[in-house]
Amino acid sequence: MAHRIDGRKLSRKHGPRMSLYRNLTVSVLRYERVKTTEAKAKEIRGRVERMITIAKRGDLAARRAVIAEFPNEPLVVNKLFDEIAPKYADRTSGFTRIVRLGQRRGQAGARRSRRRRRCVDGHGRRGRGRRPRGRRRRGRLGGAGDHAQQPQHVAHAAHEDRDVLAGQSWQRGQIIVAWDAVLDGAGDPHDGVNVVMHEFAHQLDQDTGAANGAPYVGRGALQQAWARVMNQEFDTLRTRLARAEPGLIEPYAATSPAEFFAVTTELFFEKPAALASERPALYEQLRRCYRLDPAAW
Repeated sequence: MAHRIDGRKLSRKHGPRMSLYRNLTVSVLRYERVKTTEAKAKEIRGRVERMITIAKRGDLAARRAVIAEFPNEPLVVNKLFDEIAPKYADRTSGFTRIVRLGQRRGQAGARRSRRRRRCVDGHGRRGRGRRPRGRRRRGRLGGAGDHAQQPQHVAHAAHEDRDVLAGQSWQRGQIIVAWDAVLDGAGDPHDGVNVVMHEFAHQLDQDTGAANGAPYVGRGALQQAWARVMNQEFDTLRTRLARAEPGLIEPYAATSPAEFFAVTTELFFEKPAALASERPALYEQLRRCYRLDPAAW
């Protein structure tokens, strides 16, 4: 008789696997969609539907049960009870759907030279005050206009109208960056655009699961303060863009909280004084996250 085979292991131990499921479930409830692998989608489908079923009860016990699952996600809890659960009031199951997006394409990259490796490593070490936990990170350099496999994240320099990628960050400790994009970032260290820093920020974000703009910064009050400030700053950016007002943070950061964290990381290291002046609360959270103060350098 077979034992201990329930569910997919996804090459992870129990703790990281549960954290991954929790982060993906939060992403589905927050954005009502998530792009991931089929195996992960099948694993979290039951968890998402269970949360919606509990929320449909609408009583105090149901709210406490959901809060126990997501203690640091008050906005997600409120959305679940106020928006999602009423939408499915007449349905008893089948709240989610998995849509296959096709097979991943193969890679067609360039060779990596020692000089290129030193250049990428040099950018990565600028954030040496904070290192990702867990497995060692691996990088790959591609040529200009590299066509790569479907990633967990595509960098902000990618164009929506073609599949030319500047960088990718994968959830299992890998990043892929195009060499021409690395050179562009190194050419002007104060322009606020650096694909290597962008992708390493996503690696920090993906330490405990899917990229959601919430890297580990500490327990309890520290993580709650991060969530509060970053959500406020993210909403402020979207409001500014809706009003067509100028500002330091580029519009791509409003795509998602994960992109907001990565884009502001670039500004934190390349335009620290400007970021500290315009968004002091945001700068302070990034300073605590990276345990560095570039504005004082």
